[in-house]
Amino acid sequence: MNDEMRRGYAEAVVQPLPDDLRVVLEDCERRGDIPAIHVDPDVGRLLQLLVMIHRPRRVVEIGTLVGFSTAYLARALPADGRLITIERDPTFAALARDNLARLGLGERVEVRAGDAAEVLDQLGDDPVDLVVIDADKRSYPRYLKWAHGHLRPGGLLIADDAFAFGHVLDREIEDDELRAAVIGVRTYNHVVCNSDDFFTVMLTTAQGLTVSVRR
Repeated sequence: MNDEMRRGYAEAVVQPLPDDLRVVLEDCERRGDIPAIHVDPDVGRLLQLLVMIHRPRRVVEIGTLVGFSTAYLARALPADGRLITIERDPTFAALARDNLARLGLGERVEVRAGDAAEVLDQLGDDPVDLVVIDADKRSYPRYLKWAHGHLRPGGLLIADDAFAFGHVLDREIEDDELRAAVIGVRTYNHVVCNSDDFFTVMLTTAQGLTVSVRR
């Protein structure tokens, strides 16, 4: 039984993509101007499960795109839970607001458009319960530093794309942008996996996912 067979079996049994999310995703794909970089449905379902277990009241997501992962997170929030999600592209941020409203999640989520580093600086010093990172890879170390300073003890830190689009082991990378992204992911992985302040596991999903608990 190879990896493809395992994945196919799991998807057939669990049915990881709910019908309402499927409709939203198909509508977005028909636009033709949205990169196919949203989380895989199995990762989305895992995010939802972690929120159901952890029951965070204050969540910060860095990297919204059109709200696909945001929806998985938001629908599992406790009644008093709120989520702030940050998207650099104002067009995608507006589309995310529309999508979340369609899914009945608009009141639980605040979508903020802008540079993530600037928006994070505006959030103040109140502790957060969960941070999810899936944005520009070169800035992962910066986002880790912010999460380190704002997560409460016992808080969760989740970062997608731990394998840097499959290039995390590459040594010769000609493209400057890709090289910067890979270096950012490698640095994040090294720091969070070796920090005394986090307990971390790296899950071998298709893109790689690190899940850390703030000590």
